[in-house]
Amino acid sequence: MSLALALVTIACGKVSPDSSEGSVSGGSSGFGGSASGAGTRNASTVGGTHDGAFAGSSDSANTGAGSRNTAGGENGAGDTAGTGSAQDGGETGAGAGGPGSVTLTPGTCGIYRRILLPIEFSEGFSTGQVGASATRNAVQRSAGGFWTAMRANMAVHWLRIDADQTQTLYQAGFSSLGVTLELANVGTPERIVEIGTVHGSPYYSSVVDAGATDAVWVTTLSKYYYDFRAVTSSAISSLDGQRAVLMVSHIAGTVWSMVLGADGVRIGDVLEMTNTGSCYALLPTDRAGAFCFVDVDQTFHFLEMSAEGKVTRDIPIQIALPPTDQPKCPLLTLTEEGFALLSYDPATAWNLHRVARDGGHRVEVLGELSSTPTAFTVQGDTVLLLSQQANGGLITRRTPGNQQAFAIETFGKWIPAEPGALFVESRPRSADLPREISELRCLN
Repeated sequence: MSLALALVTIACGKVSPDSSEGSVSGGSSGFGGSASGAGTRNASTVGGTHDGAFAGSSDSANTGAGSRNTAGGENGAGDTAGTGSAQDGGETGAGAGGPGSVTLTPGTCGIYRRILLPIEFSEGFSTGQVGASATRNAVQRSAGGFWTAMRANMAVHWLRIDADQTQTLYQAGFSSLGVTLELANVGTPERIVEIGTVHGSPYYSSVVDAGATDAVWVTTLSKYYYDFRAVTSSAISSLDGQRAVLMVSHIAGTVWSMVLGADGVRIGDVLEMTNTGSCYALLPTDRAGAFCFVDVDQTFHFLEMSAEGKVTRDIPIQIALPPTDQPKCPLLTLTEEGFALLSYDPATAWNLHRVARDGGHRVEVLGELSSTPTAFTVQGDTVLLLSQQANGGLITRRTPGNQQAFAIETFGKWIPAEPGALFVESRPRSADLPREISELRCLN
């Protein structure tokens, strides 16, 4: 069988302009200034007035000292522990006690937790300060928290959000003459691995640590040569944050994938195949990731890669070809037993495939849904589905013999995560407002 590839990376809420407080002060070249001497910064909160630091000020010196930290997620210093509401018996999500806090009542579904990203990572700030050509990463899950990155103006900037919602923003000089295809924060919070290339040359990896003045070239990654007219790429961090999985697709040729360590060196084998399939995606796992696609025979493949860079499982699942008015590609999520696949069949509408680690699977017919799902998660017998509406999103909770729908004010791009979790990243309607991570939950 000939297999193929055209890559898709698998990846939330209404943002109030006053949902961040405080000021950030201190010396910094900013995103718009020089990267020389760039390091990590000190700050007490995210948002509000930016005096010098990260404001693109070219006349202030970069101290390169310490780390820029914020506690309490969207509220600066806030109550990061979830607490019950005495008034209505509900549950208040982490980061409560300030603007943007969320309370859910029992029996409902909605936004449980919000994490506002620094204004420097908003689309408006990014375009205005570093230019529209900046390389920006979607938010990814890692080590119980999140990370995202941006490369522009001879510098790379990245944000780590710890499990307790403490945010630390790093930067370093970056004068690589090649084309940056992907960035990955792996190993330690202070390091970024770059996958890059130069037209007509092989792909390479380099590493850059916070405060460095430039990236350090590591190694050539493959025998294939870059052609900007015929390449798509994707990279994800493993859920434990220790490795990255890379895929590169040459439209008229070969697709290859590999696991990289925190040192930028390939671990294990290079997975290669002929590019003849569709719906290619990377799904992070505990220690590496899975490479997924649909072949020409309409068979879905789940190829799990281990921390040693070996393909440990290739699970094929026959799915139907959906009609043109339905999504072409199935949706994926990790489960406690393995993974789940949501696909559309013209005969039965939406089907949920629950797949065990040994390859065994069962199909649950969900039938027609009120709106087309864009992400989902599985919690035992409960299935949570997210879809888009005109003014936000819709969470549908399905349990055996029952279905409920709850409108929410946010909608965004799915962030792949651990089994049972459902996170989305939103880019608000105004490009000058911060991006936001929302955790969606249902309370019994």
